Amino acid sequence: MLFKTTVCTRNVLLSAALLAAGIGLSPIQPAQAATATVTTQQVVATAQVNDFTGPEWLKGSWRKSAGLSIPATAANKATFRKGAQVRTADGQVRTIKVIYYSGAHMSLMLSGATLNASKNGHPKTVAALGTAAVADGKPSVSSRDQLSSTSTHVTAINNYTNGDWLNGVWRKSAGFSIPANSANRSAFKVGSSVKLADGQVRKINAVYVSGKNMSVMLAGAALNGKLGHPNKLFSTASSSAPASPIAPSKPAAPAPEPIVSQPATGSSMTTALNAFNGGDFVNGIYNTSKFVGVSVKATAENKAAFHKGAKIRFFDGQVSTINLIYHSGGNMTVMVDGGPINGKAVGYPRTLSVSSTGFSNTS
Repeated sequence: MLFKTTVCTRNVLLSAALLAAGIGLSPIQPAQAATATVTTQQVVATAQVNDFTGPEWLKGSWRKSAGLSIPATAANKATFRKGAQVRTADGQVRTIKVIYYSGAHMSLMLSGATLNASKNGHPKTVAALGTAAVADGKPSVSSRDQLSSTSTHVTAINNYTNGDWLNGVWRKSAGFSIPANSANRSAFKVGSSVKLADGQVRKINAVYVSGKNMSVMLAGAALNGKLGHPNKLFSTASSSAPASPIAPSKPAAPAPEPIVSQPATGSSMTTALNAFNGGDFVNGIYNTSKFVGVSVKATAENKAAFHKGAKIRFFDGQVSTINLIYHSGGNMTVMVDGGPINGKAVGYPRTLSVSSTGFSNTS
């Protein structure tokens, strides 16, 4: 006889820009039944609710009926489908009735009454539910095993605590300090996603390397120090079978603090462009008869780095000077000097660099 139970998971708080981070997917591997088999509903993916407020939206929650706006990442499109069940941040289980796509966003229209935006809107998350077989009341795959099975690389988090760090977690915004070995530099890049010890999936907005350590700055709200050392950080850059994890060595010195006020003199920061298309935008590149510029997320790091007079370098090596900056919700449009910019050549998913002092030929 089949019984359906709902496994509750703790709510995850995320504070992200409108086009923040891609959301990951954790497939469930059913076990073969022994004597009695129970079907359980489990969380197979979580998506952050967009920080979007307007006449028809409040914190990413549709005002007129039950609906939530989330990023239209490939993972979200594959997981959040018509007919699927989702669990809202306040624990309600609803069915997806209709999905509407608009650029980089997707609107999930749900069964039931209009949702409470304060309980279910940004910075909350919505979880996609799936079923998995359970034999003798024991799940076939542990949550930690599932976490590992979807990652392509795993690293230790630096054991570093002071006024700005707690167990290798940056106190002021979302970020981790990890060893800067070759495997980590290859796996943890701007624009890719990481999975945290509690199952959250966040996008990497910036990476700072200093000596033997690197600071990986993420989209969303500041993180709890309990997610730091001795937990691991997983990269989710690919859905293919992961290679054997590389055990990183303990850092010889405390991890460096990430630069959140402004990049150090002579240094540059690399950040991702927004995937804006439509109107005057092509892949996050803005072109009109009067202005040209780029759209990036309005993170603390970007707000500090992108300022009037700073230099930005595009993927093709072109360097421009920042003239004006406009902020709109979780995004910022940075206007630069020069002529039209080719969004197809240097726009999303490519990155760009910013520096207060300019770029040398070798930087």
